[in-house]
Amino acid sequence: MVVWIFAIATIALLVVMIQILLLYQRRFNEIRIRQDPVRRRIENHYSEMENGCNRIEDAVVSGQEEIGLAIDHLHEQRDALTQAMSQLQAQADSAGPPSESEGDEGVLEVAVASGPDPHALLRKVQSRYEQIEVSIRELEKDATNISRNMERIEVKMRRKSSAELQEAAKDEDEHEHEDGE
Repeated sequence: MVVWIFAIATIALLVVMIQILLLYQRRFNEIRIRQDPVRRRIENHYSEMENGCNRIEDAVVSGQEEIGLAIDHLHEQRDALTQAMSQLQAQADSAGPPSESEGDEGVLEVAVASGPDPHALLRKVQSRYEQIEVSIRELEKDATNISRNMERIEVKMRRKSSAELQEAAKDEDEHEHEDGE
């Protein structure tokens, strides 16, 4: 009689285990079915993010080229102003003490006017020289910041892709183990 009870209990336990395994397999398939659309959305978002990053990179490259051209142009202006300042300094030294009157007209208007004051012209050229120096420093700072930020974006994108590749490999390994069992 004990053997019969033991046999019935064993069979009942086997039936419960089989039902649990079937339930587990059904749940796993339901989860997998739910994961596929989510994975596709994640892949679509990732590809859109890559495309956006590529567009940003292209814009950054063209912006850096423009900044480089602007810096080169400002360097040329600074060099021309340096030469003009040395000539004006020589004229101002030979003209005598500076005059007290300084008009609001630009550098070209002072140069065109009859009897320009070399001291006033020198002050305006020096002011423009300082403005150009500030602009050059700001543009170089901007170019450095842009490069640094672009490097950060690239590093984050690489980390993201390597993490996704590792996750995908792990999912494939899990899938292969489940299929093999």
